[in-house]
Amino acid sequence: MNKVEVYKSTECVEVNNYPYGFNQKTICKFSVEFNKNKGFRSVMQTLNPKTKEWNKPKKSTYDSIILMHKNLENKIKFVHLKFYELEDVKNRVLKHISDNFKCFTEEQIKYIYKLVCVYLNFKYHDCGSDSIKPPYILSKNSITTPSINNFLKIAELIN
Repeated sequence: MNKVEVYKSTECVEVNNYPYGFNQKTICKFSVEFNKNKGFRSVMQTLNPKTKEWNKPKKSTYDSIILMHKNLENKIKFVHLKFYELEDVKNRVLKHISDNFKCFTEEQIKYIYKLVCVYLNFKYHDCGSDSIKPPYILSKNSITTPSINNFLKIAELIN
């Protein structure tokens, strides 16, 4: 199976020959925007072929985690990772984060790590399980620096 190309969360990808109107082509920029209080959102912006000025960017709503990648058909796509079900977190979220750890900045990793730990703490506290505790330590100021090993430990603990 061919691998898709995953972009860093700080990258902006330009696509030539993007459809504009009925019969025109232009340049389109795709990126992911991050806000430490709200999460990630996808951003798309096209160049007006008549005026050669950039149109107003089109931004999605904020989501927990978004990865930008180029699929097998060479199209830019966004993967939205959600925290709805424990199975999704185990099978999808932690796998994507571990596989694409280098695509995120340190600030984004801290946000994701905190999000995962809060979600798991809520889930396990909600179901009354004291036997499984996510491996994280909260200090008085902030969460400790997360690592790929801690994400892998969390994945092992909840399997």
